[in-house]
Amino acid sequence: MPILSESLRVRMRAGHVRRWHIVAVAREQTISDHMHRVEMIVDAIMTDSGFTCADSVMLNALFLARYHDMDEVLWGDLPSPTKRMHVEAGGHPVKLGHLLSEYAPTVDRRVKEVEDALLTSYPWAVDLVKYADLLEAIDYLGHFGLGPHAKDVSMEMIKRANEYLQKLRETPLSFPALETAYVEMVKNYG
Repeated sequence: MPILSESLRVRMRAGHVRRWHIVAVAREQTISDHMHRVEMIVDAIMTDSGFTCADSVMLNALFLARYHDMDEVLWGDLPSPTKRMHVEAGGHPVKLGHLLSEYAPTVDRRVKEVEDALLTSYPWAVDLVKYADLLEAIDYLGHFGLGPHAKDVSMEMIKRANEYLQKLRETPLSFPALETAYVEMVKNYG
């Protein structure tokens, strides 16, 4: 099977995999929509902080944001409690198996290469993507979450986003857009 066919087929499935299956939401969201929104947040923060697409760190951070949940295309959106229980049982904190490397090795290899490069040279960029990931979820639930469970999930994510915000504040770089993005995304929670 041609690499493009396998790679493209797996990527296109991101538009069919639903998120928030254990949280009541007024509007369905797909993994593809989520990853796109995370990429837009990373782009806005980095652009507002003076980075350009000529900077390899920005291109790599955007790539990581665009593909950070591709593994969920094969097994669906995994709720945070499931991920935490997996880690507590001794599993890897991010990837819960080797399905992506088996079914989409080119995608898996590129994501790992970019993440490893960032962790080696710009570890703050990986934290920035995770921060944007949390901000996107907070914003989405702020607009479309229903009921007390959605609010509880959002409040937990706000706590975690604060932890990443603190880590990013400690980097030697200046990110003036970090605070603005945080305020903008959590404003629905008063």
